[in-house]
Amino acid sequence: MKLSFKTGKWFGVLIATISYAYIIYRLLNFKSEVPLSSISPIEIQDWLWLILVQIILLLFNLFLESKKWQVLLNSLKQVGFKASFKMVLAGFASGIFTPAKIGEPVGRILFLPKEIWAKASLLNYIGGAIHNLVIGAVGLLCLLTSWNILSESGALALNAMLLFLVISFCGLLLWLKRSWLKKQLLRWSKFGTTIVKLWDFSKSISRKDLNNAFLLSIARFAVYCVQMILLLYFFDAQLNIILLALVPVYFLLITLIPSFFLADVGIRGSVALYVFSHLAMSDVTIVLMVSILWFINQVVPAALGSLLILGKK
Repeated sequence: MKLSFKTGKWFGVLIATISYAYIIYRLLNFKSEVPLSSISPIEIQDWLWLILVQIILLLFNLFLESKKWQVLLNSLKQVGFKASFKMVLAGFASGIFTPAKIGEPVGRILFLPKEIWAKASLLNYIGGAIHNLVIGAVGLLCLLTSWNILSESGALALNAMLLFLVISFCGLLLWLKRSWLKKQLLRWSKFGTTIVKLWDFSKSISRKDLNNAFLLSIARFAVYCVQMILLLYFFDAQLNIILLALVPVYFLLITLIPSFFLADVGIRGSVALYVFSHLAMSDVTIVLMVSILWFINQVVPAALGSLLILGKK
């Protein structure tokens, strides 16, 4: 059945409503769980500088992700940077309340012709896979560097390393057996055929575009790390080169956590308490730090994206 304008409008309203409801829910929980009165007062001017720098880094982050999305779409449809930027923001809105952000493609494809929605969704997941691969590679290297520190706190670091290696091995095995896998999928009637068609389409993405997507993902991950390091510095953490390696490890761990926890700032706080407990920082400060990062990088873009979806015709 063809979607009418009215149906599409209500669909956008639904996404925006759920997005705002989730944001309000998380903020209320944050207020009740973190007693701000227990945090040492810092001058308002310093806070303003911190927020300003973090917002600038957020805009740079969004710029990089928009460029990556624009590059990935080259194999499907030529779009301008402005359109790509809108789609990225809308993706934040539709993905923030879904497990592992599986709803992110919904917001992005709303701005594309309906006949290419399936392929555009695939491109979104390819971009996400590239980003996670960068996080995994850098995080694993840093995990090995800071192993002596994290191994004192329990087995979480070891489990993360093993999980990443298992996932990488399975991915490599599927790639080596892709011809056999394709034959098996074709036996699954229409569903399997659709998957094979999408797989064949993915091979049409040029190596140049994939390389550019990797470079943009590396730059974007670097921005995330800089944001965290600035927060650590702002809250007077005792840093050195070895301890700075804990920052990519933190992002690796929250990436590997079961998908239904990924949007939960409380879980992010728990992981941060495990990773940064060696920095002579109070637990409340650590939770506040990651909550600020979550709010700036997830809530702000999701709120802007919701407004775009509401205005989508």
